[in-house]
Amino acid sequence: MTLWLSQGDVKTCIDERQLIREMREAFEAISQQNRCAAPKPQRIRADLSSVDGAPSNASAMILVPGVVPGISAYTVKVHAKYPENPRQGLPAIQGVIQLFDARNGQLLAVLDSPIVTAHRTAAAAVVATDVLARKDSRKVAVIGAGV
Repeated sequence: MTLWLSQGDVKTCIDERQLIREMREAFEAISQQNRCAAPKPQRIRADLSSVDGAPSNASAMILVPGVVPGISAYTVKVHAKYPENPRQGLPAIQGVIQLFDARNGQLLAVLDSPIVTAHRTAAAAVVATDVLARKDSRKVAVIGAGV
């Protein structure tokens, strides 16, 4: 049976401090390619402006596969980007993350993706800032945070 995690479910599952630790470990694993022999993720983008009713700046993207060494599952992320949505009280990015069993292709879970995407982006920024900043730094400027 496939598990569905709504936006509310996803919010209750996210531990920001743990996510930052996990992002740091993931970046370290990726930087040591010999430890991370996972397939390179692919991004497929499509302009949606020719679709009836779609705004001129709407687009769709599919990211495949999302993998973690040692876990026999992968993700496929499908999202639509509508930059004007926040003016209507909606997220600019709408979509889902699908989790599949790598052994047999069974769909294990579907997650509402905007919260995951926002928290993952923020955690990546925290790790990058920590790694790249001078050790004596006391201030940081945040430009174009996006959320």
